[in-house]
Amino acid sequence: DESVQEAIQTILMQHPPEYSVRLDQLGQMFQRLTGQSWRKQYKQYYGTMSKFLRSEPSLFTVSGPKVYLNDAEAHVALKSSQEQADKQSAAEAEKKNENENDKDKDKAKDEAKDEDEKDKEENAVVEDEFPGWFHFNDAEVKPILSERVKSQFG
Repeated sequence: DESVQEAIQTILMQHPPEYSVRLDQLGQMFQRLTGQSWRKQYKQYYGTMSKFLRSEPSLFTVSGPKVYLNDAEAHVALKSSQEQADKQSAAEAEKKNENENDKDKDKAKDEAKDEDEKDKEENAVVEDEFPGWFHFNDAEVKPILSERVKSQFG
């Protein structure tokens, strides 16, 4: 029921300054917006569109061939405040994501520093312990602990 009301309100709010449309046009616009025919989808539950609109006098007025949105300025203000709240929520979510990304980056930097420090310590131990064995690869040359050589070759 509320989604139907919101769809109709959305349509009417797109037609200032009176915030009104002809009833026959409203049916067509409703189908374009929702992808559903009033007659096929809602008539069995709510009756005709005109009957539904008349059953919601706080929201809509049917006068002759036209349908009016009651208190349209309040709806516009409400929609504006909702859009502003949505923008604020999106901005807060983006800021939270940025903070999380920054934390992830900081954590990765800390882990890289820890690994570098561990390598330096290992290299210092290796040089003191047995400076004759080294591991060569395309990127770097590293000393190898004698414990590793012993474990591999006995």
